[in-house]
Amino acid sequence: MVGKEPEVEKKREREPEFEKQKEKKHTTLKEKEMENTAYKDFETAINKREIQKQEEVKRLKREAAKVERKHIEK
Repeated sequence: MVGKEPEVEKKREREPEFEKQKEKKHTTLKEKEMENTAYKDFETAINKREIQKQEEVKRLKREAAKVERKHIEK
């Protein structure tokens, strides 16, 4: 029994280090998750802006066609 006690002590010494590593990994994963979310939000905002630009171009083309038709009718 005396021979096994140092092993138990070593295991107890490693547990706090393991917990620190586990917490560090958890924190790193959370940070990466937040970065990914921020990137996706940024990408979504860019996509929305592109869609708005396309809709504006379509609207302007319709207006130009309408004006041209009126001009031809005169």
